[in-house]
Amino acid sequence: DRASTAVTKAIDIWNPSTLVLTGIMGGVENSERYLGDLIVAEQIVGYELGKVKDSDVDRRFDVFRPDYSLLHKAHNFPARKWALQPNTFPRPDGSSGRVIPKVHFGVVGSGNKVISDSKMVTELRNAWSRLAGVEMEGLGTALAAYESDSVPSVFLVKGICDWADSAKNDEWQAYAADI
Repeated sequence: DRASTAVTKAIDIWNPSTLVLTGIMGGVENSERYLGDLIVAEQIVGYELGKVKDSDVDRRFDVFRPDYSLLHKAHNFPARKWALQPNTFPRPDGSSGRVIPKVHFGVVGSGNKVISDSKMVTELRNAWSRLAGVEMEGLGTALAAYESDSVPSVFLVKGICDWADSAKNDEWQAYAADI
């Protein structure tokens, strides 16, 4: 996995104490989440491992926890401070003025493939009721950190750019990454 390889090299060169992942992810849709909101991982769950059977996959999840102190600080961080800088990119929905993103905490599913399949999201949500989003770099980063000699902590916060379904497109990516 490319994330794991890149993070392993970064750890070897810089020996960081903490790795912070930012960027974009597919959100798991519910009535409280909106495109452009933020998700903070309380757990990073790798969903790729498993046993393929005739009609489905028996998943074997890898679970990693983020840095406790950063997670605690994130829970107590005022919502208005998550986006202090002016946004470089306008909101694709045309909303004007300052829109403060809501911050959601939960499980983040991580794998090697972009998900644009609501059935897959539903399957993961059935296994992880607190699933908030899916993305591609968290598992590789967490594995690289865990397997390194210095074992840096990991913290993941990303913007919701789509709902990981068949309507997936790039319209919200720049805005969500900016937030």
